[in-house]
Amino acid sequence: MSNFKNILNSDPEIARRWAIVIEKLTELARSAFNVELTEADLFAIPEARIHAVNGDEMDLDRAMDEVRNLDRTKGLLEEQRRAAAIKAGDDSELEKLGRMGRAERMSEARRIGLDDLSTPREASSIEDTDVLLRRAMSLSPARRIAFARQHGLLS
Repeated sequence: MSNFKNILNSDPEIARRWAIVIEKLTELARSAFNVELTEADLFAIPEARIHAVNGDEMDLDRAMDEVRNLDRTKGLLEEQRRAAAIKAGDDSELEKLGRMGRAERMSEARRIGLDDLSTPREASSIEDTDVLLRRAMSLSPARRIAFARQHGLLS
């Protein structure tokens, strides 16, 4: 890796091609996998380094396969898969979450991007909101907050 960095620093043409590779693969990874890659991630992709050094046409399919096989990308793709499975109601994923403690379950849900699975409810009219607010004001403070969140009065 340090050899490639030395080559990169010694030749402005290679540095120019490397900048183009970084921009292109970062955008492709963002659109294909919803993953943000860094330059350090791209140093691990042989196809990108080869293209920067020799200037031949980059094999984008091979480069994207290499992006997909990065440890960081694998982890993020697995998290996205788990989040989609949980949203779809996959029994095995829900069971895994169910075995966790409350704090751990909340932390895991946030980590994989499931901050809020509740469906927001819209009040049908201003009068409904007034009724809900009056009902909420008759509750204890903790129950008032839970009630307001449940009925879409707080986010």
